Amino acid sequence: MMAEVEEEGSGGVSIDVDDGSGSDDGAAAALRDAREANAAVEAAIGRLAAATDAAAAGGKQRAARQPRGPAPKRRAPLGSSGSPPFVAAGKALASGRPSRALLSGVLEAIESERSALQKQLIQKQLRREFGGGSASGSATPGGSDGEDNPYAKPIKQLTDDLARAKQRAAADRENAKAEALVTVVSAWLPLLDSFDAALAAQAAAEARAGPPPPGEAAVHAAYRALHIQLLELLRQQGVEVLGQEQEGRPFDPALHEAVMRQPPPPGFSDDSVVKVLRAGYAVGGKLVRAALVIVAQE
Repeated sequence: MMAEVEEEGSGGVSIDVDDGSGSDDGAAAALRDAREANAAVEAAIGRLAAATDAAAAGGKQRAARQPRGPAPKRRAPLGSSGSPPFVAAGKALASGRPSRALLSGVLEAIESERSALQKQLIQKQLRREFGGGSASGSATPGGSDGEDNPYAKPIKQLTDDLARAKQRAAADRENAKAEALVTVVSAWLPLLDSFDAALAAQAAAEARAGPPPPGEAAVHAAYRALHIQLLELLRQQGVEVLGQEQEGRPFDPALHEAVMRQPPPPGFSDDSVVKVLRAGYAVGGKLVRAALVIVAQE
């Protein structure tokens, strides 16, 4: 393809285009027009600069005319595609002596338009390569379902690797969160045990001597509420408390540590947890500490 700028007697400008294909779509034609307009504007700027230098030197030098190329097969006026930057370029060049600022602005607009057209053509080529048949219902050229597409297999492998990487990252995040909770709960075990011991002692004292005085009862109610709030906070973070609710459940060596066996009391079956002596804790399936229990055995 060849593009040539020719100044005619009326001051107009036309572009000589040698296009071998003659069947490009609208985007390709517009891109070809952008290249021709770019060359035309750059040539006009060069002629304008040469004329300015010649006038400053006293008119002794004249701008050399650009050599003409081979005879074109057809002529297309600049701006024939109807694109605003190219139409503006044609009008600017058709004017008597366009200013350098005007030509520079037109050239900048043409460069922007050409870049956009190039992106459109690249996107069309990519759609033809990877999924051009999906829109029309036909298979990928060269084979059915993209069997002959050299990019299909690498893209599928990359997609599968990305999915596996996301799964591993999610699992790693969950494991890291569980490990952090295990560390926190392990550090809080003495405090939790102290709360449990105080509550058990208070319950035993009330069973022997009855309710405590009002002032002492208020203190007991305050730390009992604090203990409940602490356990609720741990449960919200995914911590499982293996406390009194384990009584009556079957003995599970993965969660319970038997320290004593006794005949089953009424309402308890054989090999069930009769009493929890010390609470246990688990985080996300990880056992922080097993619960110390008494197990029923006939």
